[in-house]
Amino acid sequence: MSTPSSSVSEATESAETEDFSDIQSLKILTVGGTDLQGRPIFCFAGANLPSDPQVDWDKLLRYMKHCMDGLVDSDYTIVYLHHGITSKNKPKLSWLRQVYSSFDRRYKKNLKALLIVHPSRLIKTVTVFCRPFISSKFYKKISNLDELLQLEEFIKLEQLNIPDIVKKYDDETKNKNRNVTKPREVPPEMRIFGANLTIMSPSLINADTNVPLIMERTIKYIKDNGMQTEGIFRRSANSVNVAQMKKQFNAGQGEGIEFSDVHLVAVLLKSFFRELQEPIIPFQKYSLFVNIQGASAEEEAIELKKHVNSLPSRNRAILKCLFTFLGEVYEHEEDNKMSANNLAIVFGPNLMWAENALASLADVGKVNTVTKRMLEQRDVVFAS
Repeated sequence: MSTPSSSVSEATESAETEDFSDIQSLKILTVGGTDLQGRPIFCFAGANLPSDPQVDWDKLLRYMKHCMDGLVDSDYTIVYLHHGITSKNKPKLSWLRQVYSSFDRRYKKNLKALLIVHPSRLIKTVTVFCRPFISSKFYKKISNLDELLQLEEFIKLEQLNIPDIVKKYDDETKNKNRNVTKPREVPPEMRIFGANLTIMSPSLINADTNVPLIMERTIKYIKDNGMQTEGIFRRSANSVNVAQMKKQFNAGQGEGIEFSDVHLVAVLLKSFFRELQEPIIPFQKYSLFVNIQGASAEEEAIELKKHVNSLPSRNRAILKCLFTFLGEVYEHEEDNKMSANNLAIVFGPNLMWAENALASLADVGKVNTVTKRMLEQRDVVFAS
């Protein structure tokens, strides 16, 4: 007779060896790289669900867990594309209950954003109706978005596998609303979030340090208010509040903003790096950094120093500023619980990524390792 633990183990082993090629080919659930905060993205496309009799719902659930299980140990984001759901392919409520009950605590705790695109009136109504029955913390993770363009506050659209029927519907919706006033376009050189470092306006950069003012301001606030805050940089902030503040900065209204939430400011600092047009460690240098090898930590540090010195001067100045600061955060580990490893996990994917989003996910272990090495050996890597 099998015990509960052995049954779970057998189910897990079965899922690992099961052939999911039929489900995978439908592209109902896809992995879309990472969002603008460096969190893995899972995209669920309702339009790709076939009609009910053609779906093995139990197998679909096993496939979902197969795809997600290794990536939900840390924060993650779900994008749900609702358009295309009809009476013929709509999941039954009993199956949705099964999904919820079969996902363990990691799935629920580490989900940081649920982005529902093109929600129906029913979904919007149900979301509001259910508010008294779900935690306020979970409710704040939900965002209803009426256009695909709104996703760009959270994710780079080209990363997602969006069905043509959804794109067509989105175009039709935008045409209906074409008289709606669009936000003013921010000149490329004035962008803070989504910046191109090579053309960034001198007014946004400290001329003495060659470091963007947004970096210096967020770092100063965290130094003054958050060095002993447990989980600094690990805890998320409300995605809507973050998006709103980034809009204000990009609109040139940054001087009027008063910080009050240290976790939101920490997310802003990470977002500055994640949203750069090209990562602070450029694409052409990516493989050099992630494949660093040495006989010892000291030799690797010397090799890393050589690679850092080959970067553009502004990139070097920014990295030195960041790692000097992270070193100070690390020194308060006893209070903030942010070890070198934890800091590497939250910052690594924001500092370097491959042009291919899926390759970045595959290399995440290497990225974290090299980031940790740079932090631990910062005195060598960034020595003048």
